Amino acid sequence: MQWRRDDGTIAVQLRDGTVRGYPDLGLSKSFSRRIVQADYYWPRRTLILTTDLSRIDLELGTVRNPNPLRRRPVVYLDQNHMSTLSKALRAPQRVTGREWQAAIRLMRLAGEGKIVVPFSGAHMSETAAWTDDEARFHLATTILSVSRGWQLRDPLQVRHGEFVSLLSSFVGRSVPVGDVITLEPNGALASRVSRKKSGDQLIDESPTLLHIHQSTLWLNVAASIMLDEVWDCPEFS
Repeated sequence: MQWRRDDGTIAVQLRDGTVRGYPDLGLSKSFSRRIVQADYYWPRRTLILTTDLSRIDLELGTVRNPNPLRRRPVVYLDQNHMSTLSKALRAPQRVTGREWQAAIRLMRLAGEGKIVVPFSGAHMSETAAWTDDEARFHLATTILSVSRGWQLRDPLQVRHGEFVSLLSSFVGRSVPVGDVITLEPNGALASRVSRKKSGDQLIDESPTLLHIHQSTLWLNVAASIMLDEVWDCPEFS
């Protein structure tokens, strides 16, 4: 599936190679204004967001396996280290040689899918607060690209799950704690954002299509929060 801002239509290529076009359905208003094209590849569960200056590859889970971590190591970086990654690409003269080498190696491993470097709600809020538009754009695309859509679940939801699991054990019930590193929609802001249905009967009655809808919508919202200026963000327009 592909959406393009220039003509505002959605193209869907079927298994037999047939391509069908659909009207915009309001996506031009909901996508980040920096995104000019979005491609979803069903077999690979990959969403590619193309901005006017870069390409961002993002992973999606499935209904049966929403968090396909596959035992990959997880490396969580605070905002200052995410900023170092951005500088290593945009202004390498601003980091030391060892920092540059480490940053490039980490980004290469993340890009190859060998490690997971999740973003968090803190990354989103701190990046959105940057007033230097160019620097914020580079930082945002770095965070999105290196994370590939993986998130650190909202700490409040993690703690809630831990309490529920602990209290349930006192009455002989086993309630597993949800994965902290996740691809689930709204994972980084789960305690403050609820999942919504699409409003389309075909999508809403299919768990698979609804999961794709919610996952791609969430990734676009996360991208919009970090990429767009506040007054350009769809949530504020």
